[in-house]
Amino acid sequence: MTQRKGRSRFCSLPEKNAVNVQLGILKEEFELAERSVAGSALVSQFHTLATKHEQAAGIERAHPGELVVEIDSEKHTLPLILWEEAEELSRGGSYSAYKRKLEKEQLERLQALTGDAVLERLWSFVDPKQLACQNTHGSVEALLPPPQKGRPGIVAPEKAGAEVIARKRPDTVELAPELLEEMREFAAGYGFTHTQAEAMLTSLGTLREWMTPRLDELKPGQVVWFARSVDYKPRWGQTTVDTLVPVVVTLYTPEELKTTTTSRQRFKFQEMKRLARITSEAYTQDAVFTQIDLELMMKRSSQYIKKLLELYKERYQMWLPTAGTVLDMGRCTTHKREAVELALEGVNTKTIARRLFHSEEAIDRYVGQYEKVVLLCRKYSAHPHDIAYLLNCSETLVEEYLKLVEKFEPDKTQSQPGQEDADNLRYG
Repeated sequence: MTQRKGRSRFCSLPEKNAVNVQLGILKEEFELAERSVAGSALVSQFHTLATKHEQAAGIERAHPGELVVEIDSEKHTLPLILWEEAEELSRGGSYSAYKRKLEKEQLERLQALTGDAVLERLWSFVDPKQLACQNTHGSVEALLPPPQKGRPGIVAPEKAGAEVIARKRPDTVELAPELLEEMREFAAGYGFTHTQAEAMLTSLGTLREWMTPRLDELKPGQVVWFARSVDYKPRWGQTTVDTLVPVVVTLYTPEELKTTTTSRQRFKFQEMKRLARITSEAYTQDAVFTQIDLELMMKRSSQYIKKLLELYKERYQMWLPTAGTVLDMGRCTTHKREAVELALEGVNTKTIARRLFHSEEAIDRYVGQYEKVVLLCRKYSAHPHDIAYLLNCSETLVEEYLKLVEKFEPDKTQSQPGQEDADNLRYG
């Protein structure tokens, strides 16, 4: 496979493998070594045996990166990510080759379920764009609510047609006695005490229940995916497993699977509606998707996803909640600038929080960060790159804040900081 130079944009994809996430959490909860062989073996063996016991009991689960489909009134799953191939992709492998392998795996999985599946049947589940060949009557404008005017904010979930899906990690789960006995013996072989083994198995059981929901809990068209927690604070490429949240979102509704069209504009509006629902449903679960997540989930290019996000913003004066707008990740416009701009215009914190669907504490934090940027730039003549490092934010956000300085406070002059300024910077 052809290798590309430089860091792949898919470099963080393998960390979203459920086994890797659970191993990382186990290491943090029980203070295991970074490269703990025993911990890795325990996680792998637990899921192997748990799957074996659940299959015997007729229990099926959807794993992160799998789409729930309905065939002959029965629920099954199709992969949207190949985790083994994702490792190669993260190291710079060909994305085109990866997509071909994924489609081949999906088709083989579908053929095993139906016996005579063809690409058209597969596309009807995972990529309806390929079947946009029949004319559908009706107005394009009827697909979405009418355009809105006003100051931008993050769209409310109910306005995006999002279903509120409440999912949290359970405090405890009941594991099969046979599974517990086998795992205790396995853990003892690696030197774990009975108490340690019990605690680790309980933790792995709750993680499995949270991250791999049972099929009977999901609807056809829903997908399980790891998204970034809204509490995540990006720090120069560093990530931790506890910032990944397993979410369930509705990739397709039954009505959408039946709808085809030859109109490019109409199809784009359908995609925009779907994107709004996906991002908003994740947001109701306190998580947001990156542009890479949306690209892989919807099987669209990053440029296409970006255009849909911009089109939604232009039409509704509302941002969709993504990692770019909520967490200031990537180059998407962030709501942080909008919050600060409203504050500089004299809008009170309570009104800003209500308009942007954020807490008043968060708005105060954004404004405080802006004031620190002003202090570092105007009084210390710091470079945006250095400011971003000191304040643990992106350079793009710093540059956006500096544009606000030029717009609202152009008369600010550089001067030497006094002791009060230094104290504000250190403790503010």
